[in-house]
Amino acid sequence: TVEVTDYYEVSVTCDQTHMEVSFPLDGLPGVNTAALHLFNSSCLATVDATYATLRTGLQECGTIQENDGSDRFKFRNRAIADPETDANGAQRYQPFRRPFYCEFVRIYVKSLEQNVLYTIPDPSLQIEIEDANNTFTADMH
Repeated sequence: TVEVTDYYEVSVTCDQTHMEVSFPLDGLPGVNTAALHLFNSSCLATVDATYATLRTGLQECGTIQENDGSDRFKFRNRAIADPETDANGAQRYQPFRRPFYCEFVRIYVKSLEQNVLYTIPDPSLQIEIEDANNTFTADMH
């Protein structure tokens, strides 16, 4: 029997220079959020009372750029963390690995006389918690 305990929305924000992903802390049970990082382990999340947020430049923190033709670009990275360890040394959860990306199209804007990157579209993800296993559902708005 699969029992869904709750749904959590993950926010991915994209602009011409940065990308950001925010995870609600309630959706990260057993995740060591103090060590949550991107591909580059020195790029750590900022954690407040509600969210763990990772922000990076499009060319930083191990972000991978993929080109689809000359005018479409996808920038990929991954949120990575180990499970929390109990006082007795036991780890009760799986490692946390969640990819996210921003996709852009480059369009020449005559009034600006330059190329501008536009997001395609602004993505939103939803985490479904099932028996401590996380799955993502893409929800484009």
